[in-house]
Amino acid sequence: MKDLKIAVFFVAFTLILGAFGACGPGTNNPDDDSTTEDTPGTPTPSPQASPTPTPQVYLQTCAQTGMLGMGYTDTLTCLSEVGELQFDFYLIENLVAGDCVHIVADNVDPTSGSGDADLFAYAFDKQGTSYGRLQDHSTFEDEYTCTNEPWNDLFNCPEASLEMAFDGALTVGVAQWAGNPTIATCSNNAPYTLYVAVNGQDTDLSGGPALQDAPLSED
Repeated sequence: MKDLKIAVFFVAFTLILGAFGACGPGTNNPDDDSTTEDTPGTPTPSPQASPTPTPQVYLQTCAQTGMLGMGYTDTLTCLSEVGELQFDFYLIENLVAGDCVHIVADNVDPTSGSGDADLFAYAFDKQGTSYGRLQDHSTFEDEYTCTNEPWNDLFNCPEASLEMAFDGALTVGVAQWAGNPTIATCSNNAPYTLYVAVNGQDTDLSGGPALQDAPLSED
């Protein structure tokens, strides 16, 4: 009988110790308010700050177009003749952010009707926003039906309406692709006509290009 009382007492003592250990401080018991993560005064982490907006890289398009009534005609060199791709650069000045600049380069001299260039264009401002010159040739190359069929009849002429991202000037460059000399190639001094309109109003380009037969530079 004495041995039985000792055994019962031992079992009861063991159960009490187990219960105390399950509910004691420092455990993972969800109802325990004494754990480190719930300790009063522990600072709450602030939400992640929003990232700084990335500066705009490409000019956005807009809807307005011009009447193509005040074009300027000039000629372009051919890469296969001069050894490098050369542009005529026009400076469109006194623009403000939000202006819609419509640009078309056609491969024709309106006086003689001649021309067969495969043209492309590029536009950029001093802040580095630009349009064109994508590796897949998907913009500013074949949007406008040329007056004359280019030497490569798979292509057309460049057109875009671009929204100014900043106040200031927009530089517009026009050049022609050289092609493949074993199949067909460009003509040196091929004529083209450039048209520019700002907010639907044709722009006078009679001053001609600011820089002619020049390699690309955005400096």
